[in-house]
Amino acid sequence: MQDRSHARRPARAGGPARLLVLALGLELAALPAAAQKRPGSNRWTEAAEKSLALALLQKDAAAREPHYRAALDAAHRALESNPGNPTAWLFAGQAYAGLGDYAAADSAFRRAESLHAEYAAEIEQERQSAWARAYDEGAEAYRQQKIPEAIAGFEKAALIYQRWPHARVVLGWLYTQQGDTARAVAHYRAALEVFRAGPPEGLNEEQLAEWRENDENAAAGLGDLLAAGGQHEEAAAVYREFLARQPGHANVSVRLATALAAAGRSAEASEVFAGLLARTDLTEEQLFQIGAGLFDAGRYADAARTFRMLAERNPHSRDAWYNLTQSLYMQADSLQKAAAAPGAGAEPRERLAAVYEEMAAAGERALESDAYNRELYALVARAYRGLGELGGKGAGADRWQQRVAEVARRFDALPIAISEVRFTQDAEQVRVTGVLENLKFAAGAAVKLRWTLLGAGGQVVGTGVVEVAAPAAGQSTRFEGAIPASGAITGWKYELVS
Repeated sequence: MQDRSHARRPARAGGPARLLVLALGLELAALPAAAQKRPGSNRWTEAAEKSLALALLQKDAAAREPHYRAALDAAHRALESNPGNPTAWLFAGQAYAGLGDYAAADSAFRRAESLHAEYAAEIEQERQSAWARAYDEGAEAYRQQKIPEAIAGFEKAALIYQRWPHARVVLGWLYTQQGDTARAVAHYRAALEVFRAGPPEGLNEEQLAEWRENDENAAAGLGDLLAAGGQHEEAAAVYREFLARQPGHANVSVRLATALAAAGRSAEASEVFAGLLARTDLTEEQLFQIGAGLFDAGRYADAARTFRMLAERNPHSRDAWYNLTQSLYMQADSLQKAAAAPGAGAEPRERLAAVYEEMAAAGERALESDAYNRELYALVARAYRGLGELGGKGAGADRWQQRVAEVARRFDALPIAISEVRFTQDAEQVRVTGVLENLKFAAGAAVKLRWTLLGAGGQVVGTGVVEVAAPAAGQSTRFEGAIPASGAITGWKYELVS
């Protein structure tokens, strides 16, 4: 079973983006109030506050840095004479945050608040502002595919402000991609602790939508990791808890049903799946996830039904046709046993023949997009062979054997084989990756694949050529390339460029 893999990407959180503007506005508005007395105020704290104000007036980080260093130096001088000076700790925290030392900033803010509880609201704003800067730093590094730097930025955001879980959700995803399951699980769990408490007051609709989406991402991410590790009961518990917050959520409901089935709780799984299939408001992506969940749960007839619905809705979806073919193949395997049982009548054979015919047709449709997928050729040939076996001897059987021979000729003529195709989409382009096996090219030859990306209604939203150096005959190599895209992709195809 091959899932689509439009990977989630870090996106600037709508809420924190606005909080950054708000926090800076409050800082600038507070500048004229520097003369107000703060606890522990002295010439060094006043010098630190002045340097912090000057830093805020600069346009770039390089110009701000000397002012932050001057503020930090002044705050330290104030602490030399009075280590319990809350104002010096507050300004030290601001300077550390400005310099990007978030661990020191967090420690300084904690000390300031413990010494002077009235600083809590101001420190809250400082943490929000620092969170937004760190999150943007991580997001920008990710856009440049600098993954270690992206992780460092998001880690700083997670450290400095605990009440926005968005950075932790992205870290969960990034660590999952890096294969660091322990860190991914830890960040997802920490994010869900915040989501359980509910969104902060005062969020607008866009911010609430971002909150709900990341709540889903955290629950799905953690549940998927637990399920992949065989902890299906624990995964089901995560999904149920999320569904208590967002009832009826299709993507998580299918995960719940799959986890329940894998845990041996088939009756509960069937109930959840039945509820999903009765809905009429499902998106293409949700239908795909339901089909994948049904397939993983071994409910191949229902999986085929779901992918059939998806193919009818979007006939340009290679993934719908491919997974329909796979589901029908698994359904045929179980029907074949019933048809071969002693005393079986005509009805099981007729059902099996219908499945084989649809399987062959679906596989041929998938090959229109994925013309060098050898697995698809094998599935189509198996369907024709099955029809020949059911036809017994004579002209009917010969017709299907001719189809098998035709598919075999096409199979043998393939110069390359393509597999493991995956797509990752961001705002401007789609990154395609996959595996190319060289069957007939000379080693080192340039193999060019022209990719066509399709959007709603089969409209072309992007094209591009990916060039691959052919490995030795019989060997495989990974490939990747970037294709400019003007919209979301709902289908794709490729061809070999001579």
